[in-house]
Amino acid sequence: MENKRGQTKKFSFCNLLPNRRGDTNWVLIMLILGILVLVVLAGGFILGWSKFLPWLSTENVEQTVNQCQIACATSSTYGFCIQNRTISDGTNEIEKDVTCEDLANEHSELGFEHCAQISCE
Repeated sequence: MENKRGQTKKFSFCNLLPNRRGDTNWVLIMLILGILVLVVLAGGFILGWSKFLPWLSTENVEQTVNQCQIACATSSTYGFCIQNRTISDGTNEIEKDVTCEDLANEHSELGFEHCAQISCE
């Protein structure tokens, strides 16, 4: 290969690529962002998303109250008496692995009610 001055150059893969000044900055930025994304994903999966990013956890009390009311209205003994549920206030778990009957006995102030149609014995 000859350059503009007529001098011959040795073969190099760098000579095949056009002159791309300024592209190095974008490569470094993308490399740093890629590493940051990998660290966030690894931390989320290793530590658990609720501990790693606590603002992602949501309050589920109202949703669980609705589920218990539906289980009562449909006379679902399994859904009301046996199925375990976990309620949280968004940052802390209030109860874990409890049934709607347990919640009606212990947390009526949150809106959980006893079901007259179902007898949990």
